[in-house]
Amino acid sequence: MEESSFVTVLKNESLPALQRIPKSDLHSHAGRGGHISYVEKYAKVKITPNQRPFDSLSEMNLWLKENVKCHLPQGAEELGLDQIQHGVLAAKSEKIMRYLADNQIQLNVCPTSNVMLKVSADYKTHPIHTLFANGVKVTINTDDLLIFNSTLSEEYLKLYKAGMKASDLEVIRQTGLHYS
Repeated sequence: MEESSFVTVLKNESLPALQRIPKSDLHSHAGRGGHISYVEKYAKVKITPNQRPFDSLSEMNLWLKENVKCHLPQGAEELGLDQIQHGVLAAKSEKIMRYLADNQIQLNVCPTSNVMLKVSADYKTHPIHTLFANGVKVTINTDDLLIFNSTLSEEYLKLYKAGMKASDLEVIRQTGLHYS
């Protein structure tokens, strides 16, 4: 099988050339359904809304984990989701990964955001490796470019330099292009 130009450029670690190759960025902060009451109704759960400003991104992530992400399998099933923004904590549960893989629910992952917010220690140990190895459909995306200062091409290159195979990154890139 002939190597794609994406794989060749990635192996050459050429950011300028990588920037010229089509990729997709599917991350969005707007949720499908959007309102807590919608999620509660269809997932048959009670979500306690946050009543005050968060003191930090860490506090926001803790609230999200304790109040929303704990309902991920039910919410995905009840809402008929075909993609989830971020979702990397699914890598901690074989049951959730199996559910996501079996139901072809795609996770739109933002590696630099995860590293900068300490969801992952680094790119080498990023949950995308586990998710992909367990058959979960993933895409690579940016998150808040002004905060995290990483382009989509840089996201791919960081994961490649951290040991992810170029051929696996090509599969992930194609997943995003076919979805967009």
